[in-house]
Order: sequence, then structure tokens, then C-alpha cells
Amino acid sequence: MQLSQQRAQAVREHLVGQLRVAPARLVALGKGDTEQLNKEHPAAAENRRVRIVTLTE
Repeated sequence: MQLSQQRAQAVREHLVGQLRVAPARLVALGKGDTEQLNKEHPAAAENRRVRIVTLTE
């Protein structure tokens, strides 16, 4: 879970620092092993991903 949160935070920091996205618009949320794409192989590459979700008000 901690590694997942760190990965999400690193992406957020990149978007804020390099692409100048307003920090208030982003939330980094690590999911750990709760939403794996490949449950049979927990260490599979597709389980180490970052998903960006666009929300509208």
C-alpha cells in the first residue's frame, strides 16, 4: 500500500511541477492490492499503473 501511495504521489508531483497543473486539482490515492488488473500475478506490470480520472462538477 505504501509503494502504491508513493507512486501516485510521484505522478502528482510531476504533474504539478513539470506540467503546472494546479495542486488543488489533483489528489494522489494509492490503491495497493485492492484493484489489481491481474489478480493471478500480483507482481505483474499491469498492476503497477497510475490511472488519471477526470471529474466534472
